[in-house]
Amino acid sequence: MAYIREQQIKRGDKTYHYYQLVRGYRENGKVKIEVLKHLGRFDSKAEAQAAAGVVTKSNQVPTRAMEEKYPYVWYWREQARPALGDRKGQRCRVLARGKMNSAMVEFEPDGFKTITSRNALRKARGT
Repeated sequence: MAYIREQQIKRGDKTYHYYQLVRGYRENGKVKIEVLKHLGRFDSKAEAQAAAGVVTKSNQVPTRAMEEKYPYVWYWREQARPALGDRKGQRCRVLARGKMNSAMVEFEPDGFKTITSRNALRKARGT
């Protein structure tokens, strides 16, 4: 997942704030960071987010799957929930999340809604 990182550089008695769009990933079990874009010097993180085109509450850049209307795929087969029929691989979205690993889900083609375990959902890969 990409995010905005702040780098503080002190020169004499002044402190400059530079911002970068970076992505964290694992390689051979170690966490690495790749700089995707140097955004430059800004007075605040909000200005850097605006320059990067990020319009989120946090500093995380939404991925392609998150921007789509139905960012999840139903993972369970019919045996797990016979009343739903065979919906494995169907796109869906979460309308509400419960405290005990539950979620209210709406399916893409017919708008069918159900409450189920979040274990039945997987993030959709880019299409």
